[in-house]
Amino acid sequence: MALNPTYAVRLGSIVAGIAWIVLVLAPGSRAEDSERPVVGAARAQIESDASSMSTPSTTVPAATTAMPATTAAPTPSVPATTAAKPGTPPTTAKPVAPGATAPRVVSLRDLVGVSIDRGATWIAIATATVVDQTGAPTAGVDVKATWSLENTAASCRTDTSGKCSMYRSGLPATLDAVTITMTAPLNGAKTIRREGVN
Repeated sequence: MALNPTYAVRLGSIVAGIAWIVLVLAPGSRAEDSERPVVGAARAQIESDASSMSTPSTTVPAATTAMPATTAAPTPSVPATTAAKPGTPPTTAKPVAPGATAPRVVSLRDLVGVSIDRGATWIAIATATVVDQTGAPTAGVDVKATWSLENTAASCRTDTSGKCSMYRSGLPATLDAVTITMTAPLNGAKTIRREGVN
């Protein structure tokens, strides 16, 4: 039966080693000084062969199992909700009409009366001055009034200067005075005396 080459080499190394021990240690068989280098070289060769023929160790690499990275589930984004406190009524802005202005408030600044003598008759003239809440003359105001004689109605519309005039003609010379009273939208009255009458 053929021997395994590895075992044959080892067996040869062992035999050579035993021969070297017998040669060196056996009485009367000591090698001469001239033979020592040859024996040393043989020994070195034996040790070299033995070390090279040593059974190689088999290293099994440890299995490395890569654990999959754990990815956290994305957190759903929840939109912020602004809720009104319970019992709080909703605030509703009142719409403002385009071009809307504050309501105009008018008042009578002045009421001037004059008379014109016509001999047997005379004329009474009343001039009203109307302004708004800022004191500015107000145009387009319809002024209504009543004359005291026979309760005659009178009216006029203010111009850009805020003025308008009303008159009562044909007053008899025996009538010393007449009074005009504002009815809308102003309050006021003015007594106008015939010219030459104090």
